[in-house]
Amino acid sequence: MSSLKELIADEASLKAKVESAIAGAHDGIIAATKTERTTVKDARFRVLGIVIVLLASSGLMVQAETLLTSPPLYIFIVSLGASFFVGYGWFKAEKAMAIKLNWALVPVLGQVLPYQFDWLPGEAHSEETEALFRESGLVTERVDSFQTDDMYSCNALYPVSLRELRATRQESGGKNSRTVTVFHGLLATVELPKTLTATTYISTEGVKHGLAHENFWSEVKERGIEETILEWNDFEKDLHVASSDGVEARYILTPSFMADLYDWWQEGKENIRISFRGNRMLILLPDRMVKIGFSTSEADIAKLVDYLMSIIKPIWRTLTLVEDVRL
Repeated sequence: MSSLKELIADEASLKAKVESAIAGAHDGIIAATKTERTTVKDARFRVLGIVIVLLASSGLMVQAETLLTSPPLYIFIVSLGASFFVGYGWFKAEKAMAIKLNWALVPVLGQVLPYQFDWLPGEAHSEETEALFRESGLVTERVDSFQTDDMYSCNALYPVSLRELRATRQESGGKNSRTVTVFHGLLATVELPKTLTATTYISTEGVKHGLAHENFWSEVKERGIEETILEWNDFEKDLHVASSDGVEARYILTPSFMADLYDWWQEGKENIRISFRGNRMLILLPDRMVKIGFSTSEADIAKLVDYLMSIIKPIWRTLTLVEDVRL
């Protein structure tokens, strides 16, 4: 059987297959999401109306001679109260739209990639995903809260799942507090058919905001896991490996694995982190393109292609990377 890399060699080939699959399934996708799409558009219209009323009434309040008795003040207060209900209705509509659209796209995933996919909404795996994230050893920063979204899984070369999530913490400074996003992206789990004897970590240099490589790498070394030199000079400046057994790490991390990971990292230069422990491979992939709680209500093919590409591209990357592992 041909490998996934042979079937889909690059992103251009992947997008061509996505465009073809979406074109063929377009009528069915639109029919399946018609009700939710209409609800979302109505909710957005109500939100826009409330915003216009708030802006207009606040402008009239500035011109009023006696603010406390001016009608614009009461209009503003009533509209402000209504905005919470309208905003919540919009949020619910967007969430329902995302669930219906993602469910409709599951068969399309199977047309593009040669596997049968399962899909779960965030509520169905939130506790399991939070536990995996915390136990992974891939994040050392403090996390206060989680928001999980779609989970896609398939039996490729090995059983693989990809979970969308956002992890945040609250920070206070004086009278102000702010929400800091510790991680936004995907957690991939791969169940390996062999139990490894070593614990191995890979961390890429991150040049964007978010996860910090240096802090994580210091923590890895404190665990007694030593940095491993693979003698592949093209990668080692940006891709760092540490393992409790350098011989095993050099065996499982093939040149193809490192080359594909390096190509992946080059696209966004985010701090990708990978661990091999026991019979599991975990990948933490920062990706701001992941839509948590939202999808798209657009009906045209190009917008649907863009949305499906944001889902399928990291899945394709992960599956091709898994094929490179030598066990």
